[in-house]
Parts: sequence; structure tokens; C-alpha cells
Amino acid sequence: MKKNLWAILLLLILVTGYRNYIYKDDLTIWNDVYLKNRKSIIANYNLGNAYKDIGNYKKAEIFYKNAIKIDDKYMWAYNNLGKLYFENKEYKKAVEINLMGMKKNKEWYNGYINIAEIMLEINNLDKADLLLKKALKLGCKDEKVYYLLSRIDILKNKLGKAILHLNEGVKKNKKSELLYNQLGNVYFLENKLEKAKIYYLKAKENGYKKIDLYQNLAKIYFLKKDKIELDKVLKKLPNSDGIRKAIERKRDNDN
Repeated sequence: MKKNLWAILLLLILVTGYRNYIYKDDLTIWNDVYLKNRKSIIANYNLGNAYKDIGNYKKAEIFYKNAIKIDDKYMWAYNNLGKLYFENKEYKKAVEINLMGMKKNKEWYNGYINIAEIMLEINNLDKADLLLKKALKLGCKDEKVYYLLSRIDILKNKLGKAILHLNEGVKKNKKSELLYNQLGNVYFLENKLEKAKIYYLKAKENGYKKIDLYQNLAKIYFLKKDKIELDKVLKKLPNSDGIRKAIERKRDNDN
């Protein structure tokens, strides 16, 4: 009996060890590859990603730069290094690294999109708009271009133009949860609640799961006095959510 128990225990140890070996984290995997070949672009780039994922931005920066040194036309490294700087609000560095990438590849439309996002962040709307239009001229069909264009239109209070941009984007990205949700936002701003609801539900059907969708649906159902749907949506929001609390408070007062 004891022999059987020891055999089972040994088997469990071996299985656990094998499982841990197979399911190593990305940092361990790519560090192993890097140690075997320090000149590997893929190893350096993915080590950059792994360090970024755990919040070690200094290390991420080093390995993205390594990848660029090894191959100065490896655009993914420019892209992710630029995003790293953007997330850290180092906008000057972000612009510079994207411009470097654009010099290496004149057709690299992601550079235009990335700099446009920075311009939008610092409220240079006209520059952002110009850069996004250039990305479209280069053949870009990415949903992000149309989303950012709609954000510019909203800030300029051109809601009709935002809808045109988003509809154009949806034609090229038929399952874009991001664009459907943004269409819902624009129609909500126009106080066209039924249309807003339709697009929020389309966003949900296509996989949009962020909390703002449920917050906005809750507002619509509350304004339309649809108690059944409102109750369903409120259950999707955490008890601590401000929108949920405000609606429940208003509903209690009305009763």
C-alpha cells in the first residue's frame, strides 16, 4: 500500500514538473532563446514585450532597441517602443521613434497612426486628422484610424462627420466591436437613444465587454423606462459602480 502511495506521489511530482516546464512564462521562454542567440531579432523583440507585460519598462526599452540595432527595418520594434513611450507620456521620444521607423519604411502607415494618437492626446486635432488621412492614402483599413477620426470629429462637435467616418470604418471592418460601440456613443450624444442602443448591442454581439457599454445601456433603459432590461444590465455592473448607484438612487426616489 505504501509503495503505491509513493508511486502516486512521485507521478504527481513528475507531472507537475513537466507541466511547469511546458507552460513556462514568456519571459523565461524568450530569455532562454536570447541566451542561446543574443543576435536574434525575435528573441530581443519578444523579451521587450515580456518585460513590458510585467511593467519593467526600462528592460523593455533596452530589448526593443536591441531589435532595431540588429535589423533597423523591423517595424514591430519601432511600433512597440513608440507605444511604450506613449504609455509613459514620453511623447517627444514616441514621436521620434515613429519618425525613425517611417524613414526606414515610407509605406509604414502605423507610424502615422501612432503619431496621430499622440497629437490627439496633446489636443493638436488638425495635425492628428492630417496624419490619419495620410495613413488612409497609404491603404490602411485599420479600425483604429476610423475610431481616432471619430474622436477628433466629436471634439470638434461634428457628430455627423463622426458617423460618416465610423460607417466607412464598419464597411471595412464588419465585426469591429470598437467601431460599433463608438457609433453607439455618437448616437447617444445626439440623443438618438434607439439607434445608440442598436449599436451598443451590436458591439456586445461582436465581443465588446468593457464596462462603459453596460453603463451606457443602463442609462438608455433608465431614460426609456424599460425596467426589465434595466435590471438585466444593472446586474452586469459591480455594486460599487457610480452609474449603477446613481440610477438605483434615482429609481428609489421616483418610487
